[in-house]
Amino acid sequence: MPRATFDHLVFAAATLEQGEDHLESLLGVRPQRGGKHVAMGTHNK
Repeated sequence: MPRATFDHLVFAAATLEQGEDHLESLLGVRPQRGGKHVAMGTHNK
C-alpha cells in the first residue's frame, strides 16, 4: 500500500499544450483530460 498519493498537482505554463509536453517529458506520462474553470481561465489535465 502506498504511503502517500497525489490528489492535485499545480503547474503553470503559457499554453495547455506546452504544459502537457513539459510534464510528459518530466514524468514519462501525458496528463489525462479533465475539466475547465472558465471563470479562472484554467484547465484540469
